[in-house]
Amino acid sequence: KIRDKKSKCKAVVAPFDVKLKKNRSENVVQPDVAIYCNDKMKKEVNNIPTVVFEVLSPSTATKDKYDKLKLYEMFGIKEYFLVSPEYRSVDVFRLKNGKYEYIQAYFSEMKFEIEALNEEFDVDDVFEDI
Repeated sequence: KIRDKKSKCKAVVAPFDVKLKKNRSENVVQPDVAIYCNDKMKKEVNNIPTVVFEVLSPSTATKDKYDKLKLYEMFGIKEYFLVSPEYRSVDVFRLKNGKYEYIQAYFSEMKFEIEALNEEFDVDDVFEDI
């Protein structure tokens, strides 16, 4: 559903690398889904995604909830979504004044918005293929 032809955004699904460079440090992450909203629509070294989705698993949950959250916040990724197959929920974070603001957890039969796309999605649709 994210591949709407009217949208200026493109979703990219893992595996792929996102290189986050600041000063002399470089971090390479592999988000589960990244949405790029810009003119180039390419995965380039300095092309920071607008939106990132991470699917939580027992082995990645701590890193996704803390380390990646802080990293994505520092690099100005506008929206961050944590998808929990265990709870069938989507936690939404939005960048406000340089810091992530926790919006809420969305569960079955609820809709959440991806502001970058100006569109709402059903939580149940997220779990169709998981």
